[in-house]
Amino acid sequence: MALASESYRWFEGPRARPTHPRTANGLVVWASIATLLPLLAVLPQRVLADTASLAACPCTGFQPTDTPAMAAALDNAALEVGVKFRSSQAGYITALRFYKGSLNTGVHVGHLWSSTGVLLGEATFTGETASGWQQVSLSPAVAIVANTTYIASYHSTGSYAFTSACFTAAVVNGPLRMLASGEDGPNGVFEYGPVRFPASSYNNTNYWVDVVFNTVVPTDATAPTVVSTNPSANEHGVPTTAAITATFSEAISAASVSAASVVLRTPALATVSATLSYDAVARAVRIVPSVPLANATTYSVLIEGGAATPHINDVANNPLAADFSWSFTTTAAPPAGITQGPGGPILVISNPTNPYSRYPVEMLRAEGLNLFAASDLSTVTSTILNSYDVVVLGETALSATQVTMFTTWVNAGGTLIALRPSKLLASLFGLTDAAATLSNQYLKVNATGAGVGIVGETMQFHGSADLYTLSGATAIATLYSASSTSTPNPAVTTRTVGANGGRAVAFAFDLARSIVQTRQGNPAWAGQERDGLAPRRSDDMFYGNSVTDPQPDWNDFSKIAIPQADEQQRLLVNLILTSNLHRKPLPRFWYFPNGKKAVVVMSGDDHGDAGMVPRFDLYRQQSPVNCSLPDWECVNATGYLYVGQGFKDSQAAFYNERGFETADHIFTGCADFTAASLDTAIVNQLATFTSAFPSIPVPTTNRLDEMTGAATALLGCDPVVGDILYESVHEVGVDAAVVV
Repeated sequence: MALASESYRWFEGPRARPTHPRTANGLVVWASIATLLPLLAVLPQRVLADTASLAACPCTGFQPTDTPAMAAALDNAALEVGVKFRSSQAGYITALRFYKGSLNTGVHVGHLWSSTGVLLGEATFTGETASGWQQVSLSPAVAIVANTTYIASYHSTGSYAFTSACFTAAVVNGPLRMLASGEDGPNGVFEYGPVRFPASSYNNTNYWVDVVFNTVVPTDATAPTVVSTNPSANEHGVPTTAAITATFSEAISAASVSAASVVLRTPALATVSATLSYDAVARAVRIVPSVPLANATTYSVLIEGGAATPHINDVANNPLAADFSWSFTTTAAPPAGITQGPGGPILVISNPTNPYSRYPVEMLRAEGLNLFAASDLSTVTSTILNSYDVVVLGETALSATQVTMFTTWVNAGGTLIALRPSKLLASLFGLTDAAATLSNQYLKVNATGAGVGIVGETMQFHGSADLYTLSGATAIATLYSASSTSTPNPAVTTRTVGANGGRAVAFAFDLARSIVQTRQGNPAWAGQERDGLAPRRSDDMFYGNSVTDPQPDWNDFSKIAIPQADEQQRLLVNLILTSNLHRKPLPRFWYFPNGKKAVVVMSGDDHGDAGMVPRFDLYRQQSPVNCSLPDWECVNATGYLYVGQGFKDSQAAFYNERGFETADHIFTGCADFTAASLDTAIVNQLATFTSAFPSIPVPTTNRLDEMTGAATALLGCDPVVGDILYESVHEVGVDAAVVV
């Protein structure tokens, strides 16, 4: 028997796979690389000629005579099954294949995916035989990139072929390589339900899905089309730093992508400077503006088509049939700063010497009262006051003139809510000063009026409360000297003033300070290592039982089940809403789509453990089919990562387009830091992040695990107030890990 007539095929790994390559005379020849090496030495010309023929294409990953261990498993549930593969050469997938058992009936639809889940091709199998290999052509053929992972799959009504433990080693035939599990995650993938990207795997199972690959450009007279854009046509609220993409129906020629064929334009049709790139795997042109776009502006993208050049064309030189364009509108300009508001019927008045006095802007935002303004006390006049219905006055000293100004305004129908007000206002609030204070104790809210819906147990407050007796005011809440010991002194009061419906509401303590310190700890403990576990962390600001300074824990653990800061914040909002009814109802803009009562905001860390892709893919799989991202129907999250851990810019762009945020995980070396060193770390690491991920918006949040001393040092007071300052300077939110 001549060696030239024999067929050699190898499988990488410790042993040959159980398949059935046969020659014309029926001889089965099993060969590993180790077996072939001696033959190559003895008969190099014959064997090399024969192995070279293996690379001749069109070719498939499996041979036509390869068969599964189980031809038709019955699962009684629709599912998608597939295989991960690569080609050592660039080329085209011209068809999809799968092995069919006689019991595998129903409609079968083949799919070709990128490794990140982009659907590249789809075709319905027709003219199937009762069993054996089935094949359907892709029109147009899909161009693939060398040494890049793709997934071929098909959707079945509940039956499939399989061979268990098949992909413990790769299967190689010519340029095609069916990956071994571990080369790019597990191989042999599936997903139950309707058509979706298969990402689950079990026992390295081969589900007998295959492709037809060719290095020759297939005959193609079909013009490419734009199948999707991001942002979508006429979309509003687009971030000014968003990457812009257009995805095509087939591979296009990268050489046809130029500043002449893809143009981003202003409303006046002026060209916007931008960097263009083509992602061959996703078949997408990306446009990254050189500078952030203007707010509240409608931009358009023109992609040139038609016979005349310049134009976009596919790899077979078929041009886009006609020009394609779409427009989108960027998000409105943000407020002047995080400590400001857009304007509205509520005015927050603060004193720059007391940073807590500006914190009510955060409280209002959190409760959906977004229409407010904020001003320093020194700029407020009676004319300015008359433009507002409600004033939230932070803790501050007042002059006699200012007392008169507020008194006149309340008598005219305004609602004044003061946090630990100046005692010069006591008569306006209907209070008599008891000339004493109570610090870091408790209050209990009455279950009537504005107190309806607030927890009926005592809650902590932090800071000092002035003691008053009622002289015309009504108590909304009472101070307690211990968790179960009441006092005769009110914690919160209200009083109707004048004939125009004016209201004067007083908190005996500084509510803003109390909420901040309940959430962020005791500022007197900032910078201390109290729990004995280095480095200094946020929990040190709550930990009382320090070896050198034993005290009660900052937050009463018997009250942990009560969201004390949230409850007191909602009491403030209840008072705003009920006190202003004589003027107008105030809308709250925190309602969730579809009447949802709550929304879970998910985020996670990727500490170099490659967790982003599987986690994001899991959430995509858990999302309803064809879910609407703007309507909050899809499951998504934020992933905070260390740059340089393998997550690619193209992956970040893919997930960003599907509602997932990729942002920077600031790293301080798990060591104590100062305000200056933290500032340097954030600035430098954000610069590295934006350089590594140019295709996604600049992060608006970041992750930092240790958040105690430095934030305090930024402002010389409290971490949260420091966060406000830091966010306003660097335009990035601080997602600090807090342990209570």
